[in-house]
Amino acid sequence: MEKEEKIAVHSRRSLRTFLVVGSACLLLAGCQADRESPSTSPQKLTRVAFPSPTPWNCAKKSIHWGIPQQRQKLVAASQLVKSEEYTKGTTVKFAAIPVHNIKPTISASLPVNEEALVTSLEQQMGLELGSLAKPGKSARSPEIRANVSIEIEHQDADYISVIGATAVEANFVVGCVGAGDKPIYGTIISWHKRVAGVVECGTDPREEYARAAYSLLCGESAN
Repeated sequence: MEKEEKIAVHSRRSLRTFLVVGSACLLLAGCQADRESPSTSPQKLTRVAFPSPTPWNCAKKSIHWGIPQQRQKLVAASQLVKSEEYTKGTTVKFAAIPVHNIKPTISASLPVNEEALVTSLEQQMGLELGSLAKPGKSARSPEIRANVSIEIEHQDADYISVIGATAVEANFVVGCVGAGDKPIYGTIISWHKRVAGVVECGTDPREEYARAAYSLLCGESAN
């Protein structure tokens, strides 16, 4: 009888041990599942070493700029001119056909001095005053339709004339962020460095606007 009681006690202890171990396994499995399933709680942002910004100048309504984004754009191009249709030495005039319009605009949360903004951005970018197009002067200005002339040099080449410009987009803040006065947020879009040239199909143009014209007009294989 005493032996049977000892066996019964041992069985109860084994059962308790099994329940404890089983519960722990369930908890661990739950933790593992939590680790594998995506968390819905907000994630903490990772700190990245970066130079501390200079303090805001709140003494006056200064203009603060983000990093200006620049990219060459194809503004206009001619039709494809086949040199085989002309004798060597013939001068051919290309008529520009508009492709893309860069329209200078300034959008802001409150009214701003547009001329002061354009001047400030020119200084920020290290450009000469008057380099950036002001609102109202698009890259499709009348002078863009001026003809480009070249002299045919090769009888087995195709040519296109191209006109490009460097588009600019920059974000700005007028005023002091975090101060009592409400700052003005906005974006300016403009352009500068309008250039013209002639692309010979079968070559490898380097400028972005020329490459755009090449892939567009030099034939199916140009893509």
